[in-house]
Amino acid sequence: MGGTRPLYPKPFPVWTTYAGHGGVDYPYPAHTPIRAVADGKITFSGWWNNNAGNTRTLTTREGIQIMHCHLVDLSGPPVGTTVKAGDVIGYVGTTGRSTGNHLHQEIWINGVKQSGDAYWRIIDKNRVISDQPSPAGGGSAPNSKPGNTPRPVPEEDDMIAARITDGAGVKHHAIIGNGYFRHLIGADDPEWQKNVVTADDRWTDIPIDRLPSVLRTYACDLHIWDIRGGSMVVRDPLDGSIKAGNLWSALNAVRSTVGSVQVTSAETAKYVKQLATAK
Repeated sequence: MGGTRPLYPKPFPVWTTYAGHGGVDYPYPAHTPIRAVADGKITFSGWWNNNAGNTRTLTTREGIQIMHCHLVDLSGPPVGTTVKAGDVIGYVGTTGRSTGNHLHQEIWINGVKQSGDAYWRIIDKNRVISDQPSPAGGGSAPNSKPGNTPRPVPEEDDMIAARITDGAGVKHHAIIGNGYFRHLIGADDPEWQKNVVTADDRWTDIPIDRLPSVLRTYACDLHIWDIRGGSMVVRDPLDGSIKAGNLWSALNAVRSTVGSVQVTSAETAKYVKQLATAK
């Protein structure tokens, strides 16, 4: 993967991923420098899509595309720049559909996003991130246009787009994946979300009494949702809030510093009891 400079890239000890995730996440502070893992050329620098946010793609001499997503801004080498392994090519941020500062990195070959196994065959455990933050504010965004970049495809093919009917007959839209549950609100554009996450392009209807078994199947906490005022709400483990539109993820639950939050209201407890005794 090119000539690596002594001591670079710096070790990147904290990482996480999960089944179905289209890459590997590295949670590090905003403005932490991201260093190239190989010699190559910057072939894309810009806003890739609403999931990835600010993204910069490094294409190696072998034609492997390494995408770096959620960058704080577009300061760094513009499209066409040749870089060496260890050069700073961007800074950690939380742009796009992100729940906290981290680098999402994924690998593409011939326009096809690679699996997690392929990722670890291509990139070893000597990581991308250095130990010094960039100057506050980063820099100005270069005026660059997409170059040789892979086409956007569904981020999580094994997720489902769920249409959940609560006890009052109200239908809620949610995206469910392994360790991931996002309750949508109108501003999230449910039809667009569905087209992004599911390969079969359809809604899966789920009555709320079946929701616990679905969440268990997808390795989600069973106590992340509740009925409040006849409507469904979801707990956000990062801030402990309980409201419509929240995101719950196993990653955030691990990173959370919020104490245990009691989600189940008396209203939900009564409803669950009715379900248990229903004929």
